[in-house]
Amino acid sequence: MLVIALTIVGVYLWGLGSHHTFFENSFLSTTILSAAFCSFITVGLFHGIKLKDNIGRMTDKIPSKAFSKMPDVSPAGPILEVGDGFGEVILGAIISILLWIAIAVVLAVVLLMFGQLLVISLFTFAAMLYWIFFRALRLVFKNSKRTKGDLPMSVIYGVFYTFLYNFWIYGILFLVAYFKGTATLSF
Repeated sequence: MLVIALTIVGVYLWGLGSHHTFFENSFLSTTILSAAFCSFITVGLFHGIKLKDNIGRMTDKIPSKAFSKMPDVSPAGPILEVGDGFGEVILGAIISILLWIAIAVVLAVVLLMFGQLLVISLFTFAAMLYWIFFRALRLVFKNSKRTKGDLPMSVIYGVFYTFLYNFWIYGILFLVAYFKGTATLSF
């Protein structure tokens, strides 16, 4: 929540004087987040913070039954009316039933695929957050024995790990800007 607020306030305050492109706003946001991340790591290393991994493996948290459930979808009412005669009513009922079955199957398949995509996306996002917040930072804070109380060493490690974990985003930003032909900054 602090990161979101910091990014919004930073882009808003530095963007008041002029209109910035999407590239410039992305660059500014990434710079603000990198500075906050570097400060967080440096202060954590200086104070000797240690993270304890009490979550376990991410694959242990995924229920296997979540991938095998199929939603129950059935549209209500007739879809197509044919006419008023007895033969036309029967034909209309048969067409309505066939269309109902076809649409129910299509909706069930679409919802099943969307549900699977949503579940996979959710677990992928959770795994990424797990890696960033627990595994990666735990690896960083393993160095807190060497840096506790030593500000210059904490800053060196903080800058190194900030570069390691954040600056690939700058590469993506500059590659996108290069391919679009808008790699100029005007702050």
